[in-house]
Amino acid sequence: MASGASGRDTEPSAGLIDAQPIRSAGTVPVTASGFDDGKRVKGRKRFIGTDTLGSPPAAQVVAANIQDRDGARRSSPWTRPDHPGVQKIRADQGFAGRLVE
Repeated sequence: MASGASGRDTEPSAGLIDAQPIRSAGTVPVTASGFDDGKRVKGRKRFIGTDTLGSPPAAQVVAANIQDRDGARRSSPWTRPDHPGVQKIRADQGFAGRLVE
């Protein structure tokens, strides 16, 4: 792996993932939105993965009624083939330890 200016590898070996519900406009189709009971938000939920420097390599938007642990499994940016070196993913308690595989 090549080193960057900070002396770190340019390919991340660890990352973070989090979800955030966002209110959607009235023009968003009902099939693309939902209701997040925990945050009391009707709309969508965005999943953002960042590397250890805070750069977001990928994000995905799903309906807000998708649980964090389920949405992260289907939309995890760290499962993409362009990040083969990622070995650890940190997440908060909303993901309930279900990402371990």
